[in-house]
Amino acid sequence: MSKTTFTGKGRLGLLLCLTGLLSFTTLTTATTVRAQDDRRPAENTTVGPDESTAQGSPADPRYANPNGDDPRYNDNSNGNYAGPGDDPRYSDSQVDQDGGSPDAQDPPSRVARLSYLDGSVSFQAGGSGDWGNAAKNRPVTIGDKIWVDKDSRAELQAGQASIHLGTMTALSFLNLDQNITQMRLAEGSINFRVRELREGDTYEVDTPNIAFTVREAGAFRIDVNENGDGTIVTVIRGEGEVTAGGKSHLVRGGELAEFDGTDSDIDYHTDRAPQPDDFDRWAADRDRREENSVSARYVSRDTVGYSDLDDNGTWSQEPNYGPVWYPSTVAVGWAPYSYGYWSYVGPWGWTWVDYAPWGFAPFHYGRWNYFGGRWGWCPGPIGYYPVYGPAFVGFLGGGVHPQHKYS
Repeated sequence: MSKTTFTGKGRLGLLLCLTGLLSFTTLTTATTVRAQDDRRPAENTTVGPDESTAQGSPADPRYANPNGDDPRYNDNSNGNYAGPGDDPRYSDSQVDQDGGSPDAQDPPSRVARLSYLDGSVSFQAGGSGDWGNAAKNRPVTIGDKIWVDKDSRAELQAGQASIHLGTMTALSFLNLDQNITQMRLAEGSINFRVRELREGDTYEVDTPNIAFTVREAGAFRIDVNENGDGTIVTVIRGEGEVTAGGKSHLVRGGELAEFDGTDSDIDYHTDRAPQPDDFDRWAADRDRREENSVSARYVSRDTVGYSDLDDNGTWSQEPNYGPVWYPSTVAVGWAPYSYGYWSYVGPWGWTWVDYAPWGFAPFHYGRWNYFGGRWGWCPGPIGYYPVYGPAFVGFLGGGVHPQHKYS
């Protein structure tokens, strides 16, 4: 009989894996009990994604404005959305098949992430049920809705796209996968950048009276009035196409296009793009930060959350592993999957949501390994498309052959 000897690192890795499994089982049981009665603890209390509670009036406009009964949130409910329909690009949409069950199909390989929150931002998973406080690093996918309240802002990251949400804005996702990012803007303002438009990629924003499709990578702003019958499209740079009232309109860089009305009765006129306001400047600053990220030298830009690694750790080359990122803002004795919580996110299931500001990319891509007394994150080869996962709790071992590390 052969004898197996565990080194200190091996014992720690085994202990962490067993601890994670036990914690996961406990959390699963506890959450199953909570799921039997998931109502708010009190009439004026909301439950946050980490089970924290926040007081608020039942008439709080954060929860009254973006609701499931608003026809602007329903696919093609007023005939003006350029939603999926019979377009073959959207034939795999998880919302449109199997009775709308997001768990009925294979999970998408791309996900969006709530990367920045300032002020009062609310979130509704799957477009139904109670609204709760949005949480940074929470994955966002098809059907999810976001409401940004007065004097508040938010940012989403999704592959090659960065989406900035202004005050009093209602946004949801109609489709989100490797090649398709389709959003619905019911009211408010978004400023979004598409860094690279690859062959076969589709970036589309639907409003109550138009559909906007990116034709050339760049930066764009879309404003929708509260009634949903007025949309302004500003192409800061790049190029896009607007479909409204059965007609198509090309909007080039430095141009503004305004569309007023609904159905086929839509007035259209163009003008020069205005000078950037505070919202535009904030969005541009966020984009520059991401564009100049040091971590992009080691991680694919399709890895959501890579830019937050810059200010929270250092990179080092390790034999047989390549670039490895070491967090510098963790406590003594820290280990992966120890500072956050598990949340059920369909269609993937139980998903790790980390509290750390950098805690998205290292827990949903690549693997962790133990190097010389500290944990380091191995992103894997930069030349391959990174596929999102709810959590990678399998740790790399020192004896694993390099060619099998990222399977």
